[in-house]
Amino acid sequence: MFETARRRQAIRRVKPGNGRPLQRFRWWHLPMGRGLFYLRPSPAARRTATYAVDVRRWGGEPLAHLYLNDRHQAQSRIPTVFSVKNGVIEVAMSRFGIKRCHFVTAGGGRNTSSIPTRSRPWAGGPISSATTRRPVV
Repeated sequence: MFETARRRQAIRRVKPGNGRPLQRFRWWHLPMGRGLFYLRPSPAARRTATYAVDVRRWGGEPLAHLYLNDRHQAQSRIPTVFSVKNGVIEVAMSRFGIKRCHFVTAGGGRNTSSIPTRSRPWAGGPISSATTRRPVV
């Protein structure tokens, strides 16, 4: 009951976007509090569009922006739920950073692996794998 009420409130919080293009992610955005997450097309899930969730944590309230094929579609305060084709994208934060950015199908199944972090596009993988180093001997 409470989960349904929270979800309804999060959906009502969403405002329409203005169609601006997605700003390119730069390395200095990471310490400034910006995160960029993608939901890639999947023929198996009948998803043909690319969705991007741009989370900005600096300057007051944290905001999440939804982009469809690199065009701004919606924005909302966090926590939020963005309605997309065949499901929703849930975004939530904790005091230390992003707690959740999941694609939830219409049937209720969560797919966390479909929205990987691309905070470091040049690294080729998530930030944790790119920063692990061997000790210098």
